[in-house]
Amino acid sequence: MSQVIRPQAASDIDDIADYLEQQRRGTGHKFLQELAATFGLLEQMPGLGGFFPLAAPSLAGLREFPVSRFPRYVIFYLPIQGGIDVVRVLHAAQNVATVLEGEP
Repeated sequence: MSQVIRPQAASDIDDIADYLEQQRRGTGHKFLQELAATFGLLEQMPGLGGFFPLAAPSLAGLREFPVSRFPRYVIFYLPIQGGIDVVRVLHAAQNVATVLEGEP
């Protein structure tokens, strides 16, 4: 099993963890633990997430799945051979389609 985390997704993860940690000590760490567990689940069952249709051909087949215990944060990923390619991790309140349409 493998996971590819794109640079923008890594930046998203750092920003979210930092924000949550500032809001309440220990929450950023808990988020990272839950994120890792959710990544593991998706690696084993990449078809688990629902489709998130976009016009961008490079993101055909994009899926979405909420982070366990942090359902307002959503993992956007593409299934790949033996795992997942994590495109972004975003808060559900964001204009997700607009953000994702800007991805290469």
